[in-house]
Amino acid sequence: LEYLRSLPASKWKLLALKILPRLVIAWFVVFLCNRVIASSWWSHGISATWLGSGLGEFLTRTILPLLLMISGFLLGISDRKNPFLLLAFVMPVLFFQLSGPVLSRKILMLYYFNFMEPNAITMTWVWQVGRFLAFTIGTIIPSILPVLVVFPLYRSWDCSSGKVRSQRMLKRMAGPLGLIITLYTLNQLNVF
Repeated sequence: LEYLRSLPASKWKLLALKILPRLVIAWFVVFLCNRVIASSWWSHGISATWLGSGLGEFLTRTILPLLLMISGFLLGISDRKNPFLLLAFVMPVLFFQLSGPVLSRKILMLYYFNFMEPNAITMTWVWQVGRFLAFTIGTIIPSILPVLVVFPLYRSWDCSSGKVRSQRMLKRMAGPLGLIITLYTLNQLNVF
């Protein structure tokens, strides 16, 4: 960490140098695997969630690796052995993959039955806008919020110990993680 801090590079350039090469490789592997699997997924019974060509599927294939890379970098500049911090970075990824799509579908149905159907709107582009908004509100925002609230700590990155940075990160992530837990619980209880 001291060596990274001593480099003549801005914090944002350092972040880009550490994340972008890995991210480009991860995106390449994801897109390549999707093409290979998409050619024969019907014959192997593989779920087509990652293989779709819609905007939601594209965002899933791009945002999830980005979320993983940024979480790994932030975990690397803190106390890596802190199990609570590791769990705090894993929870948004799990929510993005497991609960977010279900929540997005419920929001999309609310959009359809409370906005489109009462106003007799049948245009496809209105449905697509609703899909994008539902996916953004139900999946993307709750998943990236815990990582976004930690970025001010990265901007003020000092030479304090990893334990101190971990505690600061956990305090900042408490609210967004509470939101994720609440959304997951409400979803499991079928409240909405």
